[in-house]
Amino acid sequence: MKTEPTTASQIDPGIVEEASHLLARYWAAPEDPELLAKCNVWRAAHPQHELVWQRLQTFGQKLDDIPTTIARHALLESPSTSRRATLKLFTTAAVITGAGYVLHRPHFWQQQFATYRTALGETRQIRLEDGTRVWMNTATSLDVEFTNLRRVILYSGEIFVETGKDPQARPFILVTAQGDVRPIGTQFNLRALPDKIAVGVYDGSVELLTATTKQRLRLDAGQQAQFSSSHISTPDNAGATPAWTTGFLAAERMTLSEFAQELSRYRRGKIQCTSEVAAMQLTGVFSIKDTDRALMNLTKALPIELEYRTRYWVLIKARQGKREK
Repeated sequence: MKTEPTTASQIDPGIVEEASHLLARYWAAPEDPELLAKCNVWRAAHPQHELVWQRLQTFGQKLDDIPTTIARHALLESPSTSRRATLKLFTTAAVITGAGYVLHRPHFWQQQFATYRTALGETRQIRLEDGTRVWMNTATSLDVEFTNLRRVILYSGEIFVETGKDPQARPFILVTAQGDVRPIGTQFNLRALPDKIAVGVYDGSVELLTATTKQRLRLDAGQQAQFSSSHISTPDNAGATPAWTTGFLAAERMTLSEFAQELSRYRRGKIQCTSEVAAMQLTGVFSIKDTDRALMNLTKALPIELEYRTRYWVLIKARQGKREK
């Protein structure tokens, strides 16, 4: 019998903290046989221990991709610890500190241990057991729990959902930190923003339910709204189906500063605009799979130029002089 993956909501945060402590020591002294034996005993003690260990190892390996210019003052070489180990210990210390904000930041560890995740710049599609299709945008994390209910728990990012017809007719609920979304035979988009959720409906309808005030609102096809844990905004026109599901960013009279912010979701580092060009507007369709190409296409549409200050820092500024033909 196949065992379903343990979801983040089912993992004890205490296990995450124990694993973090052990990994911090292991990264500092990987050749210590006594410590290695202790780690192995802990990993074998419970299936969740091994799951958490593997996920934290993966999280640590991703730190290798961080540019050395970022937080360099915190990552200086020390006599007793390698630069890479210092980086990992620095990060792990933030996770495991008793009062450390990372561990206690809402949904941080759930994001790291969610069953389904996408990396920065990655999009993917998953199909659930009831036939529901979920498109996941960049930097998205979610869990799926099918019992007497069909629950999708969104921790971060953005998803487009096309609900399936469940043979058992179980209710479908999409859970967020701000409240629940209950679709009725529908296609809808959900994006987690700071302290609120943006919802757009493209077929069928959904019911929104805020977490604290229990305010309800039904959105029908063609409508969109935003909701926090206590308030739902007035619905307006949802527009076209989000272009990111097909690998593009659609801009319609979007300011350059807004465009830079949106494109930054799909690449490492920062895209900035000078104040001189920030309010320029553009309309067009740009690739989110090749963000350098998208930036280059900007120079063909607007009187701007790009300055790559580093590989991870792009400045958009007014074009100087005449453009060569």
